[in-house]
Amino acid sequence: MLVGVCDFPGSYAFPPAGYGGIERWLWAVAVGARAAGADVHLLGPGWLADLENDWVRRPVRLEDVTTGSLAERELRDTGYDLLVVGHEYPSLPAWARTWGELNCDVATFQHSPVFQHTVTALRR
Repeated sequence: MLVGVCDFPGSYAFPPAGYGGIERWLWAVAVGARAAGADVHLLGPGWLADLENDWVRRPVRLEDVTTGSLAERELRDTGYDLLVVGHEYPSLPAWARTWGELNCDVATFQHSPVFQHTVTALRR
């Protein structure tokens, strides 16, 4: 199984010292998926630069990928089985558009009881 763990912005270091639970949860998923035998790619520019060399890192954010671009083709050709992402991304139209091109499942979580996904966020 090939798992892509998304989307760390580049504005703070990862793993974040004293930062919120979303980033720690995603890191636990990445480590746990590897321990379970999955191949894991870290998607997004903000992952710690000095991680062990056996982590595959792609500095791409799905919401920044444009239709028909090389980045879109590379993501699609990689053949992800599952993307794991922070809670709000599936409701972002640009993120959901790119995800729709990848033909893979997505796993996310409800971080805040106030936040509500759009009606179509997790439907393809």
